[in-house]
Amino acid sequence: EDENLNGLSLEEIADNWKLSPTEAVIKALKADGEIRVVSYNMTSEDLNNFMQQDWVMTGSDGTPGHPRKYGSFSTKMRKYYKEEGIIDLPFLLHNQSVLVAETFGFEKRGKIKEGNFADLILFDPAEVKDHATFDNPSELASGMHLVIVNGEIAVKDGEFTGELAGKTLKH
Repeated sequence: EDENLNGLSLEEIADNWKLSPTEAVIKALKADGEIRVVSYNMTSEDLNNFMQQDWVMTGSDGTPGHPRKYGSFSTKMRKYYKEEGIIDLPFLLHNQSVLVAETFGFEKRGKIKEGNFADLILFDPAEVKDHATFDNPSELASGMHLVIVNGEIAVKDGEFTGELAGKTLKH
């Protein structure tokens, strides 16, 4: 893995190697190690439009090295709700909980309802902030005062309690 390539565009890498972009991709794919690429192929207008669709739910990239692994939910709250006002809080929360649970068939999850699992987060939207970046993709979000998983306190005042009450959800 060539750390000197981190943060460079394909054009910059090709120029450094004195190759065409196509040849640079082939060389990189043949090299030992793992390649991760960040693609900036959607416009702000596209993203703003997607955020307002009833069928769009929040999801995490889930891959190491990408800030969405740790920042998807908090970024959506900060950027699209707080800063830009593209969506309102009830819509955001629905798309991050109820819609996800319904889409994947997770029974007794996603809604606050008697008989459901107690998966709850106490937060102040004004305090929620994403900190993950491409340089530091594992930075946790802040502003989550209390996180309850299956009725057990997992995070209190922003600190992990050591409680591992989560269960693998299968579908």
